[in-house]
This record gives sequence, C-alpha cells and structure tokens, in this order.
Amino acid sequence: MISWLSRSRRQRDDSGISLVELLVAIVLMTVISASVTTAVIGANRVFQHDDDETTGLSDVRTVVERMGRDVREARGVAAGASSTQLQLWIDYNSDYKQEDNEVVTWKLKPHGDGVHFDVVRVVGTGTTAVEVVEARTLIVNFAFCYLSTTVVNSTLPDPATCSTPDSTKTQVVVSRMSYDAHAGSGATQRTIFYQDRLRNFGGTT
Repeated sequence: MISWLSRSRRQRDDSGISLVELLVAIVLMTVISASVTTAVIGANRVFQHDDDETTGLSDVRTVVERMGRDVREARGVAAGASSTQLQLWIDYNSDYKQEDNEVVTWKLKPHGDGVHFDVVRVVGTGTTAVEVVEARTLIVNFAFCYLSTTVVNSTLPDPATCSTPDSTKTQVVVSRMSYDAHAGSGATQRTIFYQDRLRNFGGTT
C-alpha cells in the first residue's frame, strides 16, 4: 500500500506544468509586459514634454530680460534695425551722440542642426564688435515690429506696416519669438510676443 502511494506521488510530481497553466502564464506575462512598456513610454513622453517646455522657457526668459533691458535703455533704433534684426542705440555716455560702441544688435545665427538658431547680442560695429551668445539652439524664429505709439495690441501688428523702423519716431519695439528645444518631440513649437518702450527715446544724431 505504501509502495503504491509513493509511486502515485512520484507520478504526480513528474507530470510538471500543464499546457493550460503554461498558456495562462504566458498571457499574464504578456499583459504585464505591455502595461509596463506603456507606462515607460508615457513617462518618457511626459519627461520630454516637460523638459522641452522648461528648457525653451528658460532660454526665452533670458533673452526677453536682457533684450528688454536694452530696449528700455535705448535712445533710439539704429540704422541696421529690420524685421529680423533689432539694432539699438544705447547712449552709454549720455552725450546724445551715437558712437560705434553704443550700437547693440540682436540677431539669430544658424546653430548648425538645420533647425535651431543661436540668439546673439553684438555690442559695437566693425572689427571692434563684441559678440555674445545669449541663448543656444532654441529660438527657431524672430520677428520685430517698430511703432511710433505706446499703445500696442496683444498680437504682433502687420509686418508690412511696421517692419521698417523710423529712428526719429519709433518708441515701441514688439518682438515675436518662436521656440522649440526638442524639434520633432516633446512639446510643439510655441510662440510668444514681447513688447517694450524706449524710455530714453530722443532720436538719433
């Protein structure tokens, strides 16, 4: 009797996992793996979106703050100002005479990736000009508008009516900046409008 029970127990132990049990295990593992993969992909997308927004806003904030200070300190726009380049006369020595080292230019330079640009601030003209990169690889578009009024709408005016500055009349500079830190992934391209008044406006000489 004991010998029969031992053989019966060994037979049950040797039988292993049934096909049904194996299929159930495979299905469960597939479901778990799919859930984990979906969660990881979702978390990665959220991270890319947040990183895109944070990086882009950080660089734009730096440009807006530095450019805004230049605009507020400027006595007028300089001859090189255009719809794609901001050029200001900042009368550092307060003699009301524009000199080469008092011309400040804001412009974009291709970064090299075919998408982004570096935001460059240039002080002076010619061989003595000093160039500083204020933001890297984030700004994908720049546009400037020049107005002789201090009343500005919340949107950029028609460039056809204000892209050509008049140094004797321009009192307000409106800029549009588009940015996308990670082109093609993360957040989509965002555009902001910025405006400031030339508080030291007095025309150029």
